[in-house]
Amino acid sequence: MRPQFTVEGCWHMRKILIVALMILVVGLGAAQSVDAKSDKDRQLTFSFCYAQFGYGKCIQLGLAMRMDTQAKVEAKLGAAIDDDERLKSVCEDALLQEFEDYEALRRAEGGDYRNTDLRWCEQLWNDYGCEGEKEAGLLYHRDSFCKYE
Repeated sequence: MRPQFTVEGCWHMRKILIVALMILVVGLGAAQSVDAKSDKDRQLTFSFCYAQFGYGKCIQLGLAMRMDTQAKVEAKLGAAIDDDERLKSVCEDALLQEFEDYEALRRAEGGDYRNTDLRWCEQLWNDYGCEGEKEAGLLYHRDSFCKYE
């Protein structure tokens, strides 16, 4: 026996389809919101870890990170970087990228570590210093003190 399709049945199916589409759209919107936050968290984690690993070459030139910066970053993230596998992975990526960027700069400087360090520290300051372009306030200089907010 074949099913009977009526106008009433079609309207009922349309309502179900409309509700299903609405649920899908709302679900996708929520997923995009979570992804946007996740992207923002990944970027903050990457910036923090990159700056943390990178400034070690700049201590004698006066670049430093405040002791409370990591706690402030983790408060924004809502998790400790060392306790969250996703954030820890981003931090490992930042370490690798920092190493690659430094080595590329060193090669561009003809292997001269002094010039490389000067340019490296200048770039870190421009990206993560008090008025940094990527994430301001992660680093400070002994002559220009600031805090990460």
